[in-house]
Amino acid sequence: MDDIVNLFKTEHGFYNRMFKFEVIVIFIIIIFFLTKLNLFNNSIYVLISVIIGLYLTNMYIKLTQSDLNDVNKIIYFKLESLQSKVYDYIQYKISTASVNNQKISQADIKKLYDKNKLDALYIDADIIVFLYSIIKLYDYNPGEYYLLLKGTNNILKLRNDIEKLYEAENKYPENIHEMLQVALQLKSNCLNNLQNFIYTVPKTNKMYEYIDNVIVSYSNLITKNIKIIHQYHLNYIKQNGINSNTIFIDIDSPKSYDSLTNYSIIPNKQGLKHSLIDLYA
Repeated sequence: MDDIVNLFKTEHGFYNRMFKFEVIVIFIIIIFFLTKLNLFNNSIYVLISVIIGLYLTNMYIKLTQSDLNDVNKIIYFKLESLQSKVYDYIQYKISTASVNNQKISQADIKKLYDKNKLDALYIDADIIVFLYSIIKLYDYNPGEYYLLLKGTNNILKLRNDIEKLYEAENKYPENIHEMLQVALQLKSNCLNNLQNFIYTVPKTNKMYEYIDNVIVSYSNLITKNIKIIHQYHLNYIKQNGINSNTIFIDIDSPKSYDSLTNYSIIPNKQGLKHSLIDLYA
């Protein structure tokens, strides 16, 4: 019965809370079913029913978590593949800079790699699966795909930062309005990154249709996260009341795309701080 004990003793988080509830319901159903069968005499019936119920429930947990572990391994592999594309692009830009006699210190190179970790994508497996499904687009335009990954990661990072603060202190960030606005701008940028593939993919109707479908699918997936951030924004207003500093944001009307936000990732002579734009850094 180790799987039951581990589930209720060590596993936490939203998914595991839901899974615990599911396990309890299944256990009750099994006991109810055995009661209806009435296979044993009354003196040992309850004990045997509980033992059988626990055994079947434990088997269900074992099988379910085995499937979940397989899925997690696949998701992790896809996330690592996306991270590898980011590092490939950084290495390419570093090599290009070297050819152009632009010297980059080892310290700056380390900062580049550190700043380009996809450290928030893990909170949305659907996003990981989708981005991996279009990974071949990297071959047509590495820069746009890189910016798409970075922008998406930073949207999820905003959501993650809000959730971590709320979980730790039961409150939302005071700058949550600005965080939502940044998320909307990043969404706009990412959609433009996808749109820009039109100029580099093969000039066929089939490929154009594919890009259109990719844009729609991505928009739907990322909007789910934007809506979550927007709900936190509304919760903040509800908690703190309306005052002169209150900002109501319409998430259906993001700001227009500003091409100036797409800066080179390679640092200039003054270092990284001027070349890594905040929206993507």
